[in-house]
Amino acid sequence: MLRGKVIRYILVFTILSLSSTTKLMAQLMDIAGSVRDKNNSPIANSSISLISPKDSVIKAFTKTDQQGNFLLKHVGEAPLIVSVVKIGFIAEHRLLDLGSHQLNFSLQKDTVYRLEEVVINRKRKISVNGDTINYNLDAFRIGNENVLEQALARLPGFEVYEDGRISVNGRPIHKILIEGDDLVSGQYTLLSKNLSPDLIEDVQVIDNYLDDPFFKTAARSDDLALNLKFKDEFKSTFLTNAALEAGTVNRYNVNVNNILLSRRTKLYTLSSLNNIGEDISVKRMEHTPRTSLVNSYRPEVFTETLIDIGPGQVPRMEKRRWFDNNSNVFSLNIIQPLGSQITTKLNSGIGYVKSRQEKSMYSEYLLTDRENVLFGEEHFWKGKSLTFNNNFQLEYLLSPNQRIRYDLEADLLKETDLNEVLFNQEPLQEEMKLNSHKLINSLNYVNRFHNGSFLSLDFYLMSSRLPQNYMVSGYDYSTVFQDLNVTDVRQELDNPSNFYGGRASYYFSLKGIQVVSRMGYEWTKDKLFSMFAPTEQMNVSNLGIANDMIYSTAKKYVELEAAKKLSNKFEFRGLMTLNNLDIQRETLGGINGLGDFYFNPDLRLSYTPSKRNTLTLRYRNAISQPPITALYQNLIFTGYRHANNYIDTLYFKPTETYSLGYRFLDPYTQFSFNGSLFYAIAANSHFSENRVSENLNLTTKDIGPDNRTRGIIYGINKFFPAVSTTLKFSGSTLNFCTENEVNGSGRRKVDNWTIDNNASIISTYGGVFNYILSAQYNVNRNIASFSNTSTQLTSSFYKIQLTTDFRFSNGVFLQTNLTRYQWVNNGSYQQPFILFDGNVRKAVFKNKATVTLSARNMLGSERLSFNQNTDYYSNSVNYQLLNRMVLFGIRFNI
Repeated sequence: MLRGKVIRYILVFTILSLSSTTKLMAQLMDIAGSVRDKNNSPIANSSISLISPKDSVIKAFTKTDQQGNFLLKHVGEAPLIVSVVKIGFIAEHRLLDLGSHQLNFSLQKDTVYRLEEVVINRKRKISVNGDTINYNLDAFRIGNENVLEQALARLPGFEVYEDGRISVNGRPIHKILIEGDDLVSGQYTLLSKNLSPDLIEDVQVIDNYLDDPFFKTAARSDDLALNLKFKDEFKSTFLTNAALEAGTVNRYNVNVNNILLSRRTKLYTLSSLNNIGEDISVKRMEHTPRTSLVNSYRPEVFTETLIDIGPGQVPRMEKRRWFDNNSNVFSLNIIQPLGSQITTKLNSGIGYVKSRQEKSMYSEYLLTDRENVLFGEEHFWKGKSLTFNNNFQLEYLLSPNQRIRYDLEADLLKETDLNEVLFNQEPLQEEMKLNSHKLINSLNYVNRFHNGSFLSLDFYLMSSRLPQNYMVSGYDYSTVFQDLNVTDVRQELDNPSNFYGGRASYYFSLKGIQVVSRMGYEWTKDKLFSMFAPTEQMNVSNLGIANDMIYSTAKKYVELEAAKKLSNKFEFRGLMTLNNLDIQRETLGGINGLGDFYFNPDLRLSYTPSKRNTLTLRYRNAISQPPITALYQNLIFTGYRHANNYIDTLYFKPTETYSLGYRFLDPYTQFSFNGSLFYAIAANSHFSENRVSENLNLTTKDIGPDNRTRGIIYGINKFFPAVSTTLKFSGSTLNFCTENEVNGSGRRKVDNWTIDNNASIISTYGGVFNYILSAQYNVNRNIASFSNTSTQLTSSFYKIQLTTDFRFSNGVFLQTNLTRYQWVNNGSYQQPFILFDGNVRKAVFKNKATVTLSARNMLGSERLSFNQNTDYYSNSVNYQLLNRMVLFGIRFNI
């Protein structure tokens, strides 16, 4: 049966790929070379053009990279003129015929002084150049934005989320670049949450962004990146941008950015300390989707922290409202060429955070075999963590067409959490210690051939360890240890993992079809060791509950991926993967395993009637193997009364996904619409059997029925330049279907519906008054059906926020922020919650510095209450908020 499916998919793929024929064109002109000055130093961003001598029409265009190298291709008539232009240098021109050429240019400094024409011109707010949309940032600012993300939120089509993620017209951004370079290696919240917008001239949205410019002639992508263009006065100089704030109840905020943007060196450092709730993160925000034929080799290696006794999360609320912290971060990021062939990049960060949180929770479990279980908890949590994140990259250019790149990533985390709990007014204490590390080595070699093809070789090696020690004292575990009077327990957990893999990729073109063939091998060995036992008898094996598991996976695969224009409006792209997956489980009785061949197609058909809109139909089938944390036999506690117990089953998990997406964007009128429908079926999904008693929640999981997910995601943005106002609307409706069992109820069908809508009006007209009015609406509905009855638990959330900005004639800015939160639980409206903030800002010392006075939580709200529901229980949660605070500060550039 598998063989028949393979044949059918290959036939479909072949017919679609070759359904449109193209006649062979003239010979290929392939030009590679470099541009340097008289000192043999590379000249980056030189303009390279192929020009027809007949009519002066530009036939091809590119720019040199940071090493001064370039590659141009042209199919058509000859001869042509190759032109090299760079401001400050004398241009060079050469006449070339068909064939392959290796050219090296040495430009001379232009010593002629010219009197430039003086032109008075107002810069456009928005301009478009190919795949790049340029936003003049100052044209949309009010003047009181403190950090970059506050200014980005005012741009048409931009969305900034509570966790720092940024999207443009419904599409997530991949990276934030500084003058064309990825200086922070995907950790873009370092820039968006800390950098002053006063430094930025333009924000460029780059569509079809390729992470590796070495492949820029091989394929396009669907990724987005932001590029920050600095103002001229902040270039080629060492700049310090600082913010210092201090205020009531011993609150403080210190933020210092150092930036150097020279012709050869780019440097960015961040030093930040605060206890005002600002979460300073150095985590990677980048994603690695397969959006082009060119993709970096970064395998997803599964790691999971099984125990979590942290403070939880307040939905739809900024962390600075409830995160009582003392955060300290230092980050160093530098790109430094070493000669003309070697470029190095270093990203290093260290963070130390101490925090605390108070919350109470009242839970009701809806059970079928007895009366509902009700209990109350009060948590007094405090924790501290120390993190080291280090990334080093060395790039060596063997020749203009050959490159070697080595990457080293080393992450360390040490964390301690202590949680004092009152469970039904009975005191207990839980403590968790985590000491983890991860080390990754990767090596990439690329060779560009003169016929336009590429060969890429990748090697990847990773090792990680995630030990957790968990202790509980003062809780009744007699039901776990055969009616023994046990109140103090300890759980030791370790999950070491090793991975290595390699991949060879060959990119080429064949009669108008872009093709890449890949083959690779990946091997993983995971271990899971755990012991749960009374603290005083930890080493007595007959009283402990243990898991000792070792298993390895081996994956061999071959891939063929192709993209072809079927016509001016239709494009087909397909990925065919043949996998051989094998799992070997080491047990006391020997080794057992499971292995098989799997064929995974990924087919996509796009219809583009114009440059402004695209309709995409996609079918995808994927296979994943289970992580070791889905195989353990005996229970593992994730909290003092919550434990999981999996069934020892080896299986693969196939997932089929169907999607239909439409995207419209008119960059000139700044009107955009995006919508996506999807339907996914995940086979071999977990079936949960929940056993709930007064003192224990035990979840047993085994292979169950297929899970189904469907939904629609949508967004609309429109900018009105006459009044400089942006309208935004976005949302989603998602449905997840599964089955479970609660206390012997029998299998229940569970439908979870989540509806989310966001709307906002943003005024950036300037003048005396501007505003942002936004509204959010969220519904979470769980319907459980069994026999002839059903239960339904629904919680919803409303948020309305009004931000006003006043600018007075003396240069004073006044901003107020009024927010109203409202939760509804099963139709019952809870007490609304209101927050009011304000800040005043004024430029001083001839606009070289700005003084600020800000106040948070001016109404003095102390606690926030909301509900969280699932299909069989409901929680009422109360969080302690940060107290009212007033801060006085100064911001300046040196």
